Amino acid sequence: MLFGKQHNEILELEKSNPKKFCTKILKNKNNRNYADIMYFSDQHIGSIFCDFSLVKKQRDRCLKEHIYVKLGGDLIEGSTRFSVGAGIYEQNLTPHEQLFALISFLKPLADADLLISVCMGNHDERFKKAVGIDIISIISYILKVPYLGFGGFNYLKIGNQNYISYLEHGNGSSKVLSSKMKKVIDASKNIDNFDVFAWGHTHELFAWKDYRQNYNKKNKSIELIEKQYLLTGSYLNYDFSYANASSLPPARLGSPILRFYGNQHKVEVLEPR
Repeated sequence: MLFGKQHNEILELEKSNPKKFCTKILKNKNNRNYADIMYFSDQHIGSIFCDFSLVKKQRDRCLKEHIYVKLGGDLIEGSTRFSVGAGIYEQNLTPHEQLFALISFLKPLADADLLISVCMGNHDERFKKAVGIDIISIISYILKVPYLGFGGFNYLKIGNQNYISYLEHGNGSSKVLSSKMKKVIDASKNIDNFDVFAWGHTHELFAWKDYRQNYNKKNKSIELIEKQYLLTGSYLNYDFSYANASSLPPARLGSPILRFYGNQHKVEVLEPR
């Protein structure tokens, strides 16, 4: 009996293993013909540079305005004694406290069914490298939110429209915005079909569109396909931070918010403007 119970628990835990794809039906709140999504990334909870008041303000706004959330990694600072640099001394919470603070912080969003998915960032991965613990898997299991590894697809349904949104934590750095944009566009070439391609890690908050031609077999015509790209921002204050010490340019704090329409195939950028 004990083995059977343990086996069932293991099967349950496997549900929190990383996937590359998940579906979310977005509900029309108050008869609206659209749904809004915040691409919420790089909070670095536990860092002395984290603007937690702004992080909390964003969370509370999502709850109040019924904004769905995709979590893009680096949710905590996660510095350990194995981390490079002085990060371990630039935390106001221990890694253990960071994990529980994050779960407590996200639970209201999970309870409101606003969490679409979560992916891992390089700071979250520090636990796994140090002691073999995947904290994003733990969050996925406790909050019942799909875990997309370092990045993956969401198939979004609202009204009579379907959308494909891809979010990846990302990697690399640059002092130049155009270089960051090029890295995102190059990465998106690995993906054949998407409406939105979002990339974290760079701490830049930026949105832009690209257009591609497509031959419509049904209508026998050439149509223009819109692609939305995002750099998903961060919540780290600049002064005396790693970015400051590395002569990286300061960036506006915050997250992109997109509006997906249910009566026409349209994605609108609400923030940043």
